[in-house]
Amino acid sequence: MAKKTRAEIKEDLKAAKEELKVAKTEKRDFEKSSKLAKDTDHSGDAKHGKRWTKLNDMVVKKTTQVENLQKAVDEAKPETTVRPSKYDYPADVVSALDKKKYRTAQRAAAKKKAKAEADPKKEKKAKAEDATETTGTEAKIKKSKKEKKAKAED
Repeated sequence: MAKKTRAEIKEDLKAAKEELKVAKTEKRDFEKSSKLAKDTDHSGDAKHGKRWTKLNDMVVKKTTQVENLQKAVDEAKPETTVRPSKYDYPADVVSALDKKKYRTAQRAAAKKKAKAEADPKKEKKAKAEDATETTGTEAKIKKSKKEKKAKAED
């Protein structure tokens, strides 16, 4: 017998609950029509004992069936849903840390691209400032190296 999926078990549980409801209703209707007390045991009653016992056994049977199905639903593995990935990772990106780095890089690139599209003049200014900063820094480094050489010669 093949194992049932969680969804199939839930369907069986729903049907069993419906059957239990019907069995309880039949028992209550019989008790009302026979003018029997609701919460007492009438199995020893000479006139109504057989029918009441039969209905009561049916209610007990359905109740245990519902409980067993409820346990089966709880034990069954939940269905896994596959979410589509937002990113297409390269083959060399395997670990979670690498994937995180890849995602941050992709978001940064997208943000930079969006900024450039929003205001192209600022993009050109930013590139020009970056170029002067690097050349200015390089010039300072060269100057400090020359000063160190001059001090070493003295």
